[in-house]
Amino acid sequence: MSYSPKSEDVVSLGNYRGNELKVALPGKDDYIQSCVRADRCLWGQGTLGWVLKYIPENANVVDIGAYIGSSALWLVRYAGAKSVVAIEPDPVSYGILRANVGLNGLDGIIIPVQRAVWDSVGSAYLSADSINNHGAAQYRPCRSDASWSVPMADLDTILKGRSGKIDFIYTEMEGYEYKAFHGARSVLARDSPVVVVTTFGMGDITIRRDYDGLQGYSRLTVELAEMGYFCDARHGRTSVFVKV
Repeated sequence: MSYSPKSEDVVSLGNYRGNELKVALPGKDDYIQSCVRADRCLWGQGTLGWVLKYIPENANVVDIGAYIGSSALWLVRYAGAKSVVAIEPDPVSYGILRANVGLNGLDGIIIPVQRAVWDSVGSAYLSADSINNHGAAQYRPCRSDASWSVPMADLDTILKGRSGKIDFIYTEMEGYEYKAFHGARSVLARDSPVVVVTTFGMGDITIRRDYDGLQGYSRLTVELAEMGYFCDARHGRTSVFVKV
Protein backbone atom coordinates (compact mmCIF):
# COMPACT_ATOMS: atom_id res chain seq x y z
CA MET A 1 0.00 0.00 0.00
CA SER A 2 1.50 3.30 -1.10
CA TYR A 3 1.97 6.03 1.51
CA SER A 4 3.50 9.51 1.19
CA PRO A 5 4.36 11.20 4.52
CA LYS A 6 2.64 14.45 5.43
CA SER A 7 4.58 16.98 7.46
CA GLU A 8 2.29 16.55 10.46
CA ASP A 9 2.99 12.79 10.45
CA VAL A 10 6.78 13.15 10.79
CA VAL A 11 8.37 13.16 14.24
CA SER A 12 12.05 13.74 15.02
CA LEU A 13 13.48 11.33 17.59
CA GLY A 14 16.77 13.19 18.01
CA ASN A 15 20.28 12.09 17.11
CA TYR A 16 21.44 8.51 16.90
CA ARG A 17 25.23 8.43 16.63
CA GLY A 18 25.14 11.96 15.25
CA ASN A 19 22.38 11.29 12.71
CA GLU A 20 18.93 12.78 13.09
CA LEU A 21 16.32 10.05 13.07
CA LYS A 22 12.83 10.81 11.74
CA VAL A 23 9.78 8.59 11.60
CA ALA A 24 6.40 9.00 9.94
CA LEU A 25 3.61 8.07 12.34
CA PRO A 26 0.34 8.47 10.44
CA GLY A 27 -1.65 6.11 12.69
CA LYS A 28 -2.86 8.57 15.30
CA ASP A 29 -4.88 5.83 17.03
CA ASP A 30 -2.37 3.04 16.46
CA TYR A 31 -1.05 1.79 19.81
CA ILE A 32 2.64 1.48 18.96
CA GLN A 33 2.80 4.63 16.87
CA SER A 34 1.12 6.57 19.68
CA CYS A 35 3.77 5.29 22.12
CA VAL A 36 6.62 6.33 19.80
CA ARG A 37 5.07 9.78 19.34
CA ALA A 38 4.62 10.26 23.09
CA ASP A 39 7.98 8.83 24.21
CA ARG A 40 10.08 10.22 21.34
CA CYS A 41 12.03 6.98 21.02
CA LEU A 42 11.86 3.93 18.81
CA TRP A 43 9.61 1.04 19.78
CA GLY A 44 11.56 -1.85 21.30
CA GLN A 45 14.67 0.27 21.91
CA GLY A 46 15.23 -1.28 25.35
CA THR A 47 15.25 -4.82 23.95
CA LEU A 48 17.49 -3.79 21.08
CA GLY A 49 19.93 -2.18 23.50
CA TRP A 50 20.03 -5.39 25.53
CA VAL A 51 21.09 -7.45 22.48
CA LEU A 52 23.57 -4.84 21.19
CA LYS A 53 26.61 -6.85 22.31
CA TYR A 54 25.54 -9.68 19.99
CA ILE A 55 25.46 -7.47 16.88
CA PRO A 56 28.80 -7.19 15.07
CA GLU A 57 29.74 -3.85 13.53
CA ASN A 58 28.90 -3.65 9.80
CA ALA A 59 26.52 -6.58 10.14
CA ASN A 60 24.21 -7.83 7.42
CA VAL A 61 20.87 -8.18 9.20
CA VAL A 62 17.48 -9.73 8.51
CA ASP A 63 14.56 -8.14 10.38
CA ILE A 64 11.45 -10.35 10.34
CA GLY A 65 8.32 -8.47 11.32
CA ALA A 66 9.82 -5.05 10.62
CA TYR A 67 6.49 -3.19 11.13
CA ILE A 68 7.11 0.51 10.27
CA GLY A 69 10.89 0.22 10.49
CA SER A 70 11.73 0.95 14.14
CA SER A 71 14.13 -1.96 14.58
CA ALA A 72 15.63 -1.61 11.09
CA LEU A 73 16.34 2.10 11.62
CA TRP A 74 17.91 1.44 15.03
CA LEU A 75 20.05 -1.40 13.67
CA VAL A 76 21.55 0.91 11.04
CA ARG A 77 21.73 4.23 12.88
CA TYR A 78 22.74 2.93 16.32
CA ALA A 79 24.15 -0.58 15.92
CA GLY A 80 26.06 0.26 12.72
CA ALA A 81 24.51 -2.45 10.54
CA LYS A 82 25.75 -2.41 6.94
CA SER A 83 22.45 -3.65 5.53
CA VAL A 84 19.02 -4.73 6.76
CA VAL A 85 16.53 -6.83 4.84
CA ALA A 86 13.33 -5.60 6.51
CA ILE A 87 10.47 -8.06 5.99
CA GLU A 88 6.89 -6.98 6.76
CA PRO A 89 3.65 -8.58 5.50
CA ASP A 90 1.04 -5.99 6.49
CA PRO A 91 0.50 -3.65 3.50
CA VAL A 92 -0.33 -0.68 5.75
CA SER A 93 2.80 -1.09 7.86
CA TYR A 94 4.89 -1.90 4.78
CA GLY A 95 3.94 1.39 3.14
CA ILE A 96 5.03 3.32 6.24
CA LEU A 97 8.21 1.24 6.46
CA ARG A 98 9.20 2.25 2.94
CA ALA A 99 8.46 5.90 3.70
CA ASN A 100 10.59 5.81 6.86
CA VAL A 101 13.50 4.31 4.95
CA GLY A 102 13.32 7.18 2.47
CA LEU A 103 12.88 9.85 5.16
CA ASN A 104 16.23 8.84 6.65
CA GLY A 105 18.11 8.48 3.37
CA LEU A 106 18.59 4.75 3.82
CA ASP A 107 17.39 3.43 0.47
CA GLY A 108 19.66 0.58 -0.57
CA ILE A 109 20.82 0.04 3.01
CA ILE A 110 17.44 -0.98 4.41
CA ILE A 111 15.76 -3.21 1.83
CA PRO A 112 11.99 -3.53 2.47
CA VAL A 113 10.40 -6.83 1.44
CA GLN A 114 6.66 -7.46 1.65
CA ARG A 115 6.31 -11.12 2.57
CA ALA A 116 4.85 -13.30 5.27
CA VAL A 117 7.70 -15.56 6.43
CA TRP A 118 6.83 -19.25 6.66
CA ASP A 119 8.48 -22.55 5.69
CA SER A 120 6.99 -22.62 2.18
CA VAL A 121 5.96 -20.36 -0.70
CA GLY A 122 2.34 -19.33 -1.23
CA SER A 123 -0.17 -16.88 0.19
CA ALA A 124 -1.08 -15.98 3.75
CA TYR A 125 -4.21 -14.60 5.35
CA LEU A 126 -3.40 -11.50 7.37
CA SER A 127 -5.34 -10.53 10.47
CA ALA A 128 -4.45 -7.43 12.49
CA ASP A 129 -5.01 -7.73 16.25
CA SER A 130 -7.22 -4.69 15.85
CA ILE A 131 -7.51 -1.74 13.53
CA ASN A 132 -5.49 0.21 16.10
CA ASN A 133 -2.63 -2.26 16.52
CA HIS A 134 -1.08 -3.22 13.18
CA GLY A 135 2.12 -4.15 15.01
CA ALA A 136 0.25 -7.22 16.30
CA ALA A 137 -0.74 -8.47 12.83
CA GLN A 138 -0.74 -12.27 12.53
CA TYR A 139 -0.90 -14.47 9.43
CA ARG A 140 -1.47 -18.07 8.40
CA PRO A 141 -1.31 -19.89 5.02
CA CYS A 142 -4.41 -19.58 2.85
CA ARG A 143 -5.63 -19.91 -0.74
CA SER A 144 -4.18 -17.38 -3.14
CA ASP A 145 -7.62 -15.91 -3.89
CA ALA A 146 -8.52 -15.30 -0.24
CA SER A 147 -9.39 -11.73 0.72
CA TRP A 148 -6.75 -9.76 2.63
CA SER A 149 -4.02 -12.21 1.59
CA VAL A 150 -0.34 -11.37 1.17
CA PRO A 151 2.60 -13.14 -0.53
CA MET A 152 4.26 -15.80 1.64
CA ALA A 153 7.73 -17.37 1.34
CA ASP A 154 10.42 -19.15 3.32
CA LEU A 155 13.48 -17.17 4.35
CA ASP A 156 15.84 -19.25 2.20
CA THR A 157 13.81 -18.26 -0.86
CA ILE A 158 13.53 -14.60 0.15
CA LEU A 159 17.30 -14.33 0.60
CA LYS A 160 18.25 -16.42 -2.43
CA GLY A 161 20.70 -14.56 -4.64
CA ARG A 162 21.55 -11.87 -2.11
CA SER A 163 25.27 -11.47 -1.64
CA GLY A 164 27.03 -11.27 1.70
CA LYS A 165 26.97 -13.37 4.84
CA ILE A 166 23.94 -12.91 7.11
CA ASP A 167 25.30 -12.04 10.57
CA PHE A 168 22.17 -11.37 12.61
CA ILE A 169 18.46 -12.22 12.42
CA TYR A 170 15.98 -10.23 14.50
CA THR A 171 12.48 -11.66 14.70
CA GLU A 172 9.16 -10.46 16.07
CA MET A 173 6.44 -12.12 14.03
CA GLU A 174 3.57 -12.76 16.46
CA GLY A 175 3.70 -16.54 16.59
CA TYR A 176 4.84 -19.61 14.65
CA GLU A 177 8.50 -18.58 14.79
CA TYR A 178 9.56 -22.22 14.45
CA LYS A 179 7.98 -22.27 10.99
CA ALA A 180 10.13 -19.30 9.94
CA PHE A 181 13.34 -20.98 11.05
CA HIS A 182 12.39 -24.34 9.57
CA GLY A 183 12.36 -22.43 6.28
CA ALA A 184 15.76 -20.86 6.96
CA ARG A 185 17.86 -24.00 7.30
CA SER A 186 20.16 -23.18 4.40
CA VAL A 187 20.91 -19.67 5.68
CA LEU A 188 21.49 -20.88 9.24
CA ALA A 189 23.75 -23.72 8.10
CA ARG A 190 25.77 -21.52 5.76
CA ASP A 191 26.17 -18.32 7.81
CA SER A 192 25.54 -19.28 11.48
CA PRO A 193 23.95 -15.90 12.28
CA VAL A 194 23.01 -14.86 15.79
CA VAL A 195 19.23 -15.30 16.12
CA VAL A 196 17.14 -13.04 18.37
CA VAL A 197 13.47 -13.91 18.76
CA THR A 198 10.72 -12.14 20.68
CA THR A 199 7.98 -14.71 21.20
CA PHE A 200 4.48 -14.60 22.62
CA GLY A 201 4.19 -14.67 26.41
CA MET A 202 3.90 -18.15 27.87
CA GLY A 203 0.15 -17.76 28.43
CA ASP A 204 -0.63 -15.97 25.17
CA ILE A 205 -2.35 -17.52 22.16
CA THR A 206 -2.28 -16.81 18.44
CA ILE A 207 -5.29 -16.61 16.12
CA ARG A 208 -5.21 -20.41 16.11
CA ARG A 209 -5.50 -21.81 19.63
CA ASP A 210 -3.35 -24.86 18.88
CA TYR A 211 -0.24 -22.73 19.27
CA ASP A 212 0.12 -20.86 22.55
CA GLY A 213 3.24 -19.13 23.83
CA LEU A 214 4.70 -22.04 25.80
CA GLN A 215 4.10 -24.59 23.06
CA GLY A 216 5.50 -22.22 20.45
CA TYR A 217 8.66 -21.49 22.41
CA SER A 218 9.25 -25.22 22.95
CA ARG A 219 8.90 -25.93 19.23
CA LEU A 220 11.22 -23.04 18.41
CA THR A 221 13.99 -24.25 20.74
CA VAL A 222 13.75 -27.79 19.37
CA GLU A 223 13.87 -26.52 15.77
CA LEU A 224 16.96 -24.39 16.45
CA ALA A 225 18.65 -27.11 18.55
CA GLU A 226 18.42 -29.45 15.56
CA MET A 227 20.50 -26.90 13.66
CA GLY A 228 23.12 -26.58 16.40
CA TYR A 229 21.78 -23.53 18.26
CA PHE A 230 21.32 -23.00 21.99
CA CYS A 231 19.75 -20.18 24.01
CA ASP A 232 22.59 -18.01 25.29
CA ALA A 233 20.46 -15.39 27.08
CA ARG A 234 16.85 -14.54 27.78
CA HIS A 235 15.19 -11.28 28.81
CA GLY A 236 11.42 -11.30 29.23
CA ARG A 237 9.97 -12.69 26.00
CA THR A 238 13.20 -12.17 24.02
CA SER A 239 15.78 -14.94 23.57
CA VAL A 240 19.22 -14.91 21.97
CA PHE A 241 20.28 -18.10 20.17
CA VAL A 242 23.84 -18.75 19.05
CA LYS A 243 25.53 -21.63 17.26
CA VAL A 244 27.22 -24.16 19.53
